[in-house]
Order: sequence, then structure tokens, then C-alpha cells
Amino acid sequence: MASSIIKNRNARLSEHSKKIILPANKRHYWKLSLSAVLIIFTALFFRLYCIAHTPVVNPDGVLYIQQAKTLFYGLHQEMFNYSSCFSCVPIFIAFAYKVLGDWVMAARGISILFGTLTLIPLYWLLRCFFDEAISSLSLLIFVLISSFITLRQDLICGPIYWFLALLGIYYFILQIDKKSYLYLFFSGFLLLLGSWVRIECCLYILMSVIFLLFNKGEQKLLKLLFLLLPFIIISGIITGYLLFINNNSMGLFDLTRISNDLSSLISNYRELSTNLGLLADHLPAGVSPFFFQKVQDLTWLIGLGTALNMIQTTFYLPFFITLMVGMQELKRRQLKDSRLNYLSYLYVAAFFVLYAQILYNWSMEPRFVVLFLLPVFIFIGFGIEKISRGIQNKFRIREKSSLLIIGAMIFLLVLPKVFKKQEINNSSFSYTCFRPSLAALYYSSY
Repeated sequence: MASSIIKNRNARLSEHSKKIILPANKRHYWKLSLSAVLIIFTALFFRLYCIAHTPVVNPDGVLYIQQAKTLFYGLHQEMFNYSSCFSCVPIFIAFAYKVLGDWVMAARGISILFGTLTLIPLYWLLRCFFDEAISSLSLLIFVLISSFITLRQDLICGPIYWFLALLGIYYFILQIDKKSYLYLFFSGFLLLLGSWVRIECCLYILMSVIFLLFNKGEQKLLKLLFLLLPFIIISGIITGYLLFINNNSMGLFDLTRISNDLSSLISNYRELSTNLGLLADHLPAGVSPFFFQKVQDLTWLIGLGTALNMIQTTFYLPFFITLMVGMQELKRRQLKDSRLNYLSYLYVAAFFVLYAQILYNWSMEPRFVVLFLLPVFIFIGFGIEKISRGIQNKFRIREKSSLLIIGAMIFLLVLPKVFKKQEINNSSFSYTCFRPSLAALYYSSY
């Protein structure tokens, strides 16, 4: 009797695993289901709502708009008066200005456009692992995370970076499935563009190279060549431009930033430890004489806790728990699926970068956590699948019913938090805080 129960249980798990990780010939790589389209329009509504209720301009957005103006009017010499480096964000804003005729609307339009388009490669990536229902619920969680909704209303380069990075990761996953060198080329090109927008996207390129070198497979060098071919081509074009046409444009690419940050990390950590030791010798009133001694030795642990807390805050606790539940499936599935190995390379490296960022200057915001979130988000789907299975076993209901319950819980948990957080943001963002930036933008339009 017991053996038959175990066999039936194993058969159900095996059948469910086959359905979750779909065979390559049954995956719908480029299609969007009706539920996905509805979720994308829901995301567009939330973004428009946030922007409509936040009539201020992010200071970073002002800089991008100013650079877009210098580019649009051909004032290239003044391009670096606003920032020491140049990304492709002002290029998109300049193109949008031709259509919309308003600089602020152009910048906000680009943010809305790429923030919405980001959901398409994310859904495609989810469909590589899950069926339509699990993929749609995972996509809904991504949309409703309040931190991302408030992030997308800001005029920052984040949405463009998310779109390019996710599309690059998606093409790399397709390469693992279909063994196409062309997908590797597209992946390298998109990740390179993402690195131009946000320098931390270089980490995905580095870990992709390491994965190709250490993962089992044939023709590793040929795969590596196709992945790095966009970098080789663009590097050659840039080198020729700088040498023969304009050798004063090195500001387009901040090549020393990574090395400078790495060298400063160790020195900043040592300086902090030394200063904590000095505080132990000159204690403020009411502080235990042993406090700073302990803190001095446990600074690394405080940084680790700060990173984990920021990740939990960005995800929102119920979704963070869902992620942890999903990551329990990693050991069982990782040996059978090299795609999960690749994503593991990315999110483990991203976590160490976040940790290093905290030790560098103890500054951490949700937009930094995106580096970790993009490759690890796939495990939200595994968490939903496992929770759904638990609900089915507990209440003896069908899978569709359990997924409907999970969808209702997602809305009930997050929607109040979304609108409440938006109200808090509206009250905390005062017009006077951004008056200098807005004044600069206003007068520069004449």
C-alpha cells in the first residue's frame, strides 16, 4: 500500500515536471498569450497612473534631457557639461522629441515604452520554463511589485537597461536550447548595448563567457567568438573613430570606472574599520564600551544583512518567500537543465556585486537590486508551482482553482500597498525639492 502511494506521488511529480519544463518543440518562444497581453496593459495603466500623480522630474532625468538637447541641436561640445559620460538614453529621448514635441514628455515616454516592453522578453523567458498559467502569474508579480512601479515613473535609464538585459539573457537561453550561434551573437550585442546604458550589465557578459568556458559542451571557442563578436566589431569601430576622426571623445565611454571602484572598495572598507576603532576609544554617551569593538569585527556581516534586507524589501516579503520556496527546486532541477546553471551564474555573481556595492559606500537602492532580480526572477515561477501543488494537496482541488486562488491573493496583497506607497511618494516629493533642476530645464528651453 505504501509503495503504491509513493509510486503515484513520484508519477505525479514527474508528470508535473514535464509540464513545467516544456520540450523544446512545444515551447512558444515568440508568442504572447491573451493573459500576458492583459497583464502588459495593466502594467501600462499603473505606469501612467504613477506619472500622472507625480508632477516632478527626477534630477537624473533633467541631465538626460539636457544631453538629448545638445545632441538634437548639434551642440556636441557641450554634451559633457552635464555629465562626464554619455549613454544611448539621450539618443532615444531626442528621437522621441521629434514625435512628441516636448522634452519632458519625450523622456517620460521613453521610460514608459521600455518599462512596458521589458515585460515581453520576461514573459518569453518564463515560457521557456513554465506553461502559460505559471508564466502569466509570475509576470503579474513582476508588474505589481510596488518598488518597480515607483521606479518606472522616474526618468532614469533603468527601463532601457532592463529591456536590453532581459532580451540578451533570453537569446542566450535560446542558444542553449537550439544551439544557434546567431542567438549568441544577438545576446552579446544586446548585453553590450545594456552595458552602455548601465555599466553593471557588463557582469552578465563576463558570466556568460565564464559559463561557456566551464559548461560541458563542444565548440566552446567558436561559441565564445560569436558571443564576443559584437564587442570585437564595435571596439574596432570605436578605436578607428578615436584614432583617425575624433580623439577627444573618450568621455563617451567611462573605461576607468570599474577599476577605480574595485580599488576603492578595499580602501573604503579598511577606512571604515579604522574609524570604528577610533569611535571605540571615544564613546558617545549611553553606548556600551563593547559595541563598536563588536561592530568593527562584524562589518562584513552587517553588509550581508543589508544586502538581503534590500532584496527582501524590493521583492516585497510575500514574493520574497515565494522566491525562496522556488529556489528549493534548484538542486533537483539544476543537474538536468543547464539553462538553470546559466541563470545561477548570473544571480550569484550579481549578489556579490550588490554586497561589494554596500561595502564600497553603504548605499543601496531598489534600482541596484535589478541586477540580481532579472536572472533570479525565474524562480518565482517555481515557487508558484510548488505553492499551487501544496494548495491542491491541502484542499483537494484542481490546478486551475489553486492558480486562481494564488492570483487573487497576489492582487489582494499588493494593490493596497501600491496605491498607499504612491500616496506616500506624492507627499514626500515636494515641488521645492526639485525647483533648481526644473528651473534649469525651463530656462534651457529658450
